[in-house]
Amino acid sequence: MEFVKCVYCETPLPTRGFFCPSCFKQVKCKHCGEILELSAQICVMCGEEIGSKNGLPTMNTIEFSETKAGRNFKASFTDTVGSNISETFGLFLANKVAGKSSKTTLTPSEEYADVDYQDEVETKTLPETTDKHSVKGIFRIDGDKTVLTETRLKATSKLDYGKRLTCLFLLFKKSQGFEKIPRSELTTMLKMASVEDGNLREWISKNNLLLSKNNFVELLLPGEERAKKILTEVFDSNIPDKWEMGSVSKAGRKPKGKNGNKESDNQKA
Repeated sequence: MEFVKCVYCETPLPTRGFFCPSCFKQVKCKHCGEILELSAQICVMCGEEIGSKNGLPTMNTIEFSETKAGRNFKASFTDTVGSNISETFGLFLANKVAGKSSKTTLTPSEEYADVDYQDEVETKTLPETTDKHSVKGIFRIDGDKTVLTETRLKATSKLDYGKRLTCLFLLFKKSQGFEKIPRSELTTMLKMASVEDGNLREWISKNNLLLSKNNFVELLLPGEERAKKILTEVFDSNIPDKWEMGSVSKAGRKPKGKNGNKESDNQKA
């Protein structure tokens, strides 16, 4: 077997080898097989670039260590590999710093790097949504009409009932995508509940919960907050219902006679 000497340490080398097993230097051109000059950066015969500056073959390495004092990360890539994995590499670092469990595998190569990135994600089962305790549990659509299905609005008087019904009805329409509705549509709902009167009309026109203008009415932000509070009270079983739809207010009752009858004492039986 023929031998050549390493130009760096003079160790005998077989002619088929390209690197010295003693000093790890590249001694022959991998492209044309010519013996390299001492500390050469390129082959003088073919012009092939010679590995890295220290003569060792280019390698991709990655190291990560973690202690109580901190974390250390070292990486060395060729330009080709670095450009391919830069984005995934950032995800790897972010995941490690956050303390999440991950598994990352890098395959050293001058042409590509395959990255297997897995992140454990905690999944939670969200509660099933329902319309039972929402504004949709108070109204329903019947053809082209809106019908009041929950009449117990926890009101204290007829006027209070009208105010509550107004806010809830406008909130319901808003949930359907109507920011404002014709004043006549609101009036129809109030008449169906037998609460539409002069006092309520005056309140609708002069309060900071609604905006009534040009025959349209809309629920403002304070009104929306008020409607949501009313909604909570409606479905709270601990709050009594002091005035129900169809009740007669004290002011609307006929005075009783001395004998306890609704008719006056002077009226004949």
